[in-house]
Amino acid sequence: MFYYGLDLAYGSPANTCLLPLKEAIFTGQAYNFGFTLVVAGVNALLMFLLHGVNYFRPVEDVQPNLSGVRL
Repeated sequence: MFYYGLDLAYGSPANTCLLPLKEAIFTGQAYNFGFTLVVAGVNALLMFLLHGVNYFRPVEDVQPNLSGVRL
């Protein structure tokens, strides 16, 4: 992958855009990014599970009140 914003009239790029990213990841500079991804993943899993639990909650049978007496 190269920097696509550069003009090729000056020749092809000498450096790729993945090398700075690789250096940032393996030198520990991406710790906050990784921590944020883990927190977001746990949050998404928790929300998914809590949403799924709502489909299996007990539903009360509602009988119509035909006597006209207010309960």
